[in-house]
Amino acid sequence: MNRRNFFLGIALLSLGGCGSSGPPLDRQPLAGGLDVGVPTDWSVHDFSTRDRTTIQVTPTPDDDEHGESLLVTRAPRPAQAKASQARLGRWLVEAQRKLPEATFGHPTSFTTKNGFSGLRVEGAFVPPNKQTSYRRLHAVVVDRDSLVNVIYTAKQLDRETFDAIVDSLSREGQ
Repeated sequence: MNRRNFFLGIALLSLGGCGSSGPPLDRQPLAGGLDVGVPTDWSVHDFSTRDRTTIQVTPTPDDDEHGESLLVTRAPRPAQAKASQARLGRWLVEAQRKLPEATFGHPTSFTTKNGFSGLRVEGAFVPPNKQTSYRRLHAVVVDRDSLVNVIYTAKQLDRETFDAIVDSLSREGQ
């Protein structure tokens, strides 16, 4: 079964009332007592340092027709974590504008099912040495004195997967 059919099946099951809220996720620990769900059949690469958690999650090459990549970071940022949503939104948009040929919308606020607040932005850019435009969803979540960034990039986005990953952010053991 290819990835697209798998997610179509998940979507149809959730419409049928089985209570599914996205693709199957495995828990991945982050620093600070947090964890996040990542797609079960994707590979996790940990690039963390003493001061920052960084994981890159990608589908297997045989199942990556959309050029998907997920990056999750968590780093202590006391000043930024205390900033207003308006200021945090400006920083989020400014970061996207640094991408080549970037066009991004306005940030929107959200609260995860576990009570984390954040902002997200969606847009497109053309990566260096590529001819094709890629889509990007970028969420920044405030956790006490830290920021968690969830960045999903693909030729064609799977919003259900992104939403499930962001919504899965929790304290370990929740």
